[in-house]
Amino acid sequence: MILAAGQYFVIVSGEFDLSVGSLVTVEVVVAARLIDGDEAATWPVLALVIVIGLLVGLANGAVTTLLRVPSFITTLGMMLVLSGAVFLWTGGAPRGALSQAFRVFGRDTLWSTLILLAVGVAAALIMRADFGRTLIATGDNERAAALSGVRVTRARILAFVLSGLAAAVAGILLGGFAGVSAQVGQGLEFSAITAVVLGGVALGGGRGSVVAAMAGALTLEALFTLLNLYGISGALEFTVQGVIIIAAVAAGAVRLPFPLTPEKETHMSRPKPFLVALAGLALLAAACTSDKPATTATQAATSAGASAAPSSAASAAGTGEQSKFFVQADYDAQLAMRTKTAQGPADKPWEQAIDPQMVSTSQYKKSGGYHLCFSNAAVNNPWRQVGWKSMQAEVALHKEFTTFTALDAEGKDDKQISDIAELTGKGCDALIVSPNTTATLTPAVKAACGKLPVIVFDRGVETDCPVTFINPIGGYAFGADGAEFLVEKVPAGGKVLALRILPGVDVLETRWSAAKATFDKSRLQVVGVEFTDGDAAKTKSIVSDYIARHGKLDGVWMDAGATAVAAVEAFEDAGVPVPAMVGEDQQDFLQKWKQNNLTAIAPTYPTYQWRTPVIAALKILKGEEVPKTWKLPQPKITAENLDTYLQPNMPPLHYALCGCESLPGFPETWGGKK
Repeated sequence: MILAAGQYFVIVSGEFDLSVGSLVTVEVVVAARLIDGDEAATWPVLALVIVIGLLVGLANGAVTTLLRVPSFITTLGMMLVLSGAVFLWTGGAPRGALSQAFRVFGRDTLWSTLILLAVGVAAALIMRADFGRTLIATGDNERAAALSGVRVTRARILAFVLSGLAAAVAGILLGGFAGVSAQVGQGLEFSAITAVVLGGVALGGGRGSVVAAMAGALTLEALFTLLNLYGISGALEFTVQGVIIIAAVAAGAVRLPFPLTPEKETHMSRPKPFLVALAGLALLAAACTSDKPATTATQAATSAGASAAPSSAASAAGTGEQSKFFVQADYDAQLAMRTKTAQGPADKPWEQAIDPQMVSTSQYKKSGGYHLCFSNAAVNNPWRQVGWKSMQAEVALHKEFTTFTALDAEGKDDKQISDIAELTGKGCDALIVSPNTTATLTPAVKAACGKLPVIVFDRGVETDCPVTFINPIGGYAFGADGAEFLVEKVPAGGKVLALRILPGVDVLETRWSAAKATFDKSRLQVVGVEFTDGDAAKTKSIVSDYIARHGKLDGVWMDAGATAVAAVEAFEDAGVPVPAMVGEDQQDFLQKWKQNNLTAIAPTYPTYQWRTPVIAALKILKGEEVPKTWKLPQPKITAENLDTYLQPNMPPLHYALCGCESLPGFPETWGGKK
């Protein structure tokens, strides 16, 4: 609603602001980095956050009005600038932590309500003042307004400044609500525009009410809540927003083929706030109904193209059909590996291997002074950032490597294909590849195999030409560990919510398919399978909706634990007990677990695997045998060994199983403190 109010000022003046979502992300990331858990830094940083919002708004307004760059282009460029700056500064993994004094504004209902009311009242008073009338006149007819003595340039600059201020306030509330995330503001610019249009504001400017715009935001959120409660996939949110924008603009064009004068606009816009607010209240009332659908669309979506009809066990459990990624033989093999003893140094799990089948590498043996190359899929999340730092430190340990060349594909298949081709022509002695996707990268890896020894790790490829493929046990083991824990801890008939990041990603699909197989054999009821996009705010909202719908949840399963703390906070903020939780080995979750004495487990996909390819490359170039398939151990964190992995001096998003504690530069290089 606050972003809608800010967007209203810009749109009613005849312009657009597409930068507000990225600005929200910047505010949260900057605040977390500067506060870093220090309560004393809260108020200075809050002031800085407000100043940043004002300055970005001022820059948008100045470029649009003084340089006469269309606002669509100006704010689109600012959105890209801010997004790039966040990624450059964080690499996709924000550091630091917000203080409790900062977070109280978003987590405490009283504070957030008071701030929302204050913004609403201030916005309404602004629009009733002379400035509000000049803003509407500017949007209705810029030339006529200028001839009437309106300072059009100043009015539009101030509109952008108010939008930037609104984004700063929204960033404070969202950061408080969901914590630190590099995706916290993603898509919010479109939500704000949709809300304004839904409130009856003309996209061309000159018509509409700020109260109606804010009521439009309330209506939109109520609509999304209603869709979620009735089992319609959250993936449709963008579709709904697009339909609303097109329909509203089309309806406006049909009703009003000619522009209104400010006098007519003022007269005609008065009833709209009441009507939109009434619609919002009607949707909220519908969302609060006690009627509950038997199954959810998201449960059906988990099939990902599997057989036409789910089994009776799946129907009873509420898990839908099995994923097309499920391979029974691989599932059985991974679950069996969990109980096997790995071979190798007991204190170096990154050098251990489960059931290794050794292959000769004598054909690759050469004298020292090696040039090692690495094609990396991305460093766009905390897990990859921790691993990348560990790999660099591992390379530094081995003086045999005189040159280390690494190219980052930034999560793009086409760039990684080009990177691999480029690296094979740089005189590399060995090439490490962490594929962005499996099938698409296979031809590029095949081509590289014909020129030099290739080591693949993390995700695999559909060829056995690499000298070795390195990864932990795998996704089936991860998913089964969490699901088996819930089956053990949750009473028969208990309600479990499954939270997934994205559909169609092989490693995530195998995690879910293993969990599904476990739930199908249990007597638990999976009441929902929802996609969170890895967004903490979305995760918290989904969990809150399910709490409101079911009253009580008995367990939460997750295919990745990056937003586990947000899920826990949803229960805390609702004032209900936190159920059995499945998280991961990030420090924020482990610390929350310890502090609140949660019933929890943390399956892992250890980041220490980033050290192993470097060790493998050295062995290969020395002509030593290596496992053809190098399966690393994949421990799970339980209540019994939790203290072993707690590292209070490390950042909240640091992964405990990095195997980096003995590497040079630890803990500072990984963002920790001595």
